[in-house]
Amino acid sequence: MTGDGVMTRMAGTAAILVAVFVCAAPAVLAQARPAVRPVFGGAAPPDPDARTSLDASLALVEAYDQDLLADAGAAPQPGVQAGGTYGSLTPVVSFSARGRHIGFSLGGSSNLRRYQVGRLALMNYGFAGGFNADVGRTTTIVANQAVSYSPSYLYALFGDGSTTPIPGAPIAGAADYKAASFQSYTYATSASLTHSFSPRASLTVDGGSRRTDFVGNVAGVGNMQWGGGGVQYRYSVSRDIVVSVGYSRWTSSNSLLRTTENDPASGVGFTKVLSATRRTTFGLNLGPTLARAELPIGGQWATQRAHVRLVGDAFFQREIGRTWTARAAYRRALTYVEGLAGPVYADNAGVTMSGFVNRRTDMLFTAAYVTGEMASQAASPARFTTYTGDVRLRLGLSRNVAAVVEGLFYDYRFDPRLIILPGVPSQFTRAGVRAGFTLWADRTTEHHAAR
Repeated sequence: MTGDGVMTRMAGTAAILVAVFVCAAPAVLAQARPAVRPVFGGAAPPDPDARTSLDASLALVEAYDQDLLADAGAAPQPGVQAGGTYGSLTPVVSFSARGRHIGFSLGGSSNLRRYQVGRLALMNYGFAGGFNADVGRTTTIVANQAVSYSPSYLYALFGDGSTTPIPGAPIAGAADYKAASFQSYTYATSASLTHSFSPRASLTVDGGSRRTDFVGNVAGVGNMQWGGGGVQYRYSVSRDIVVSVGYSRWTSSNSLLRTTENDPASGVGFTKVLSATRRTTFGLNLGPTLARAELPIGGQWATQRAHVRLVGDAFFQREIGRTWTARAAYRRALTYVEGLAGPVYADNAGVTMSGFVNRRTDMLFTAAYVTGEMASQAASPARFTTYTGDVRLRLGLSRNVAAVVEGLFYDYRFDPRLIILPGVPSQFTRAGVRAGFTLWADRTTEHHAAR
């Protein structure tokens, strides 16, 4: 199909299309602080005072992607679509119930596609459930349990690395970035406990575990798992400045590699209120990490020499006008990502800008870049790079319907000497466009009485 034919088909079917990422986590950034009441109800943040709420959205997509080989059937073979248009169905549902001292949340999403070659593919699905509870006046407990099928794990390289549990949040599927055909199931558990000693001082203990079971034991790599926990003490020096100090320990393992990571860290957060609708926030965390790897040699696990590296993260966020927010962030850390044979040291930089043009229109711009190397090959110059960009425009047609146009670019390159799982190409590039409509509905019950 020619480029003109593709654009004609997309224009003709726009009335039943929608961009998959409308329901993805990055889109929430555009809804964080609207000073206007948006026409499209799905563009507004959830009501924190609602006793119960049920939100559901449905996306019917017609999209064009530059490279679809990995999605449609793994290795190139006759009858597999290399690129072009496809249809997609993406339902997303979330439910929450809140009392005075405890709240529960459930969430789920899926992505089903149909390609031109007639192949129907379930790209991924995920479910999660969690709760938050106030124990007395000074202690809060938060926990979440999630399970997913075959999400696009390499996209996790762009994540922020936070271990803070979010009740009802599924594991991100990011089907637009998928670049591997192996099947897998992932189970993730996370929890945290925060105790406030005073209005200024608090202590948080958190931890979690994650396990990925590959169907058929991919080329001897076997199942992958990682887990650990940490503790962090925070103290508000003033209304604008918060300092923290903490320690965490994490381990990972599969049939090819075991690693142990010890991270002492300290940080500072600064918030400057410029006006009633504008503020600037800056945060910095820094510390060394002591990492040790074990490799299977001669039928036994042999411990390699430990090495110390400096890791940390920083961010800068600025509220612009009444509805816009700009954020830049950088992170250097030992990162665990399924699809790679072991953890990687990665430098992650990203920028996001989002906001409302008017009551009907909101926009989102994101860009991110990651470079790094495998932790088990610390002395090797072999590296990987990956970057992405996304631009989305959403127009509210009514409270329940919004039209969407989005452009996406994604690229990664792994040195052939690096160990990645079979079925994951060492180089991959995808450019694509989506256009369509989001259908959204919610049901909210009475608010809590004022306290």
